[in-house]
Amino acid sequence: MAAGLPVVISDRMGVRDIVSDGVNGFVVPADESVEPCVDRLEQLLQVRARASMAEAARAEAQRHAWDHVADAVAAVYRQRLSVS
Repeated sequence: MAAGLPVVISDRMGVRDIVSDGVNGFVVPADESVEPCVDRLEQLLQVRARASMAEAARAEAQRHAWDHVADAVAAVYRQRLSVS
């Protein structure tokens, strides 16, 4: 996603929280069937779908960049320390 590429993940992955199915990637069921994964990969071969999803993937990845995560954690610590 950080490279501006939509992803295909299973519905049992933790990153599921930031992947919106059909928006910045695809979420497929983690069962023994490969057809849903193949279908989603074929969809990504279509230029229109890939282009819009790639932009959304990059934007979502930027929202979760390490500097943003570090700032959010620091804000929580500052808030907690100032309450006492």
